[in-house]
Amino acid sequence: MKPEVIELPGVETLDLVVRNVDGQGVLFTRDGKLLGYQVAHVGHYYYDGHKSERVTMYRATFVVQDMKPDVPE
Repeated sequence: MKPEVIELPGVETLDLVVRNVDGQGVLFTRDGKLLGYQVAHVGHYYYDGHKSERVTMYRATFVVQDMKPDVPE
């Protein structure tokens, strides 16, 4: 199972890396920049698929202060 990459015109696509910081998984961009507003102690690993198709996934939670609604006006 290969993840789908969504490309948007004018928006840079970044590779993400999960790193262990004080026992917690934390997301960084491939060039080493920490992604901001990650909520502590909520990122976790989980598995998707079965047997040979099983892949390790990582889920993180972020604090969002201002977010535009995705409902068309």
